[in-house]
Amino acid sequence: MNSENKKSVSNLWVFLTAFGIFNVIIFYHAGIKSKSGKYIKVGHFYLLLIFLSIFINLNISFITNTVLFLYLTGYVFGLLFAVKTFPSYKKRLIMLRQLDTNSLNNKKIYLMSNQNLEDLIRNSLPVSLESTVKTSVFTNSDNSKPDIYTENIEDEYLEYNGEKIKINSDSEEKLADLPFITKELVRKIILERKLGSGFRNEGDLRNKLGLNERNAKILERRIDFSFEDKQQQ
Repeated sequence: MNSENKKSVSNLWVFLTAFGIFNVIIFYHAGIKSKSGKYIKVGHFYLLLIFLSIFINLNISFITNTVLFLYLTGYVFGLLFAVKTFPSYKKRLIMLRQLDTNSLNNKKIYLMSNQNLEDLIRNSLPVSLESTVKTSVFTNSDNSKPDIYTENIEDEYLEYNGEKIKINSDSEEKLADLPFITKELVRKIILERKLGSGFRNEGDLRNKLGLNERNAKILERRIDFSFEDKQQQ
């Protein structure tokens, strides 16, 4: 079974909630898979409904009607909750793949929102040491001579007429050809793309990659910030 088929099977839980049965298992599965406490809590709710169903046999109309009402509202809630949170569920699975084993085994991860998890990942990825380097050298694709940019010449922003790299869609190999972009920063770029935000301007280069203003402006001239049609603008 290839990775795409595995993902399809893994995502079946959303469709299974439409049947309204085994929701306790379904939401516990989603919670454990995504390490999200909110799905675990919903699983607890359905476990409580199973426990309350015992009282139906008491033939007390008020209790029976209450339990049936909870079952009906629980079915609607479960279906809507699964559909509404599915995009954030998929995003969380992507983020979990960026964490190390120790972080994944930490029980506190179940209490973290997607935003907290995203912040954790961004802060844990290595930051480029480019800001500590006094001279950056790379080869201009137009000629064999390297362009040298020194920290002492603040206005040295040379024009670039070569092919620009599409930072929001090009391969890792092409991204690695950009000046100042290390393997660690390539990982950050790919992560930002997976998270759906991508890069829109020189400010994003500074804020998301940690580049200083000068190097970000030099890099900006070599980048195409456009998005593919299938990506979120």
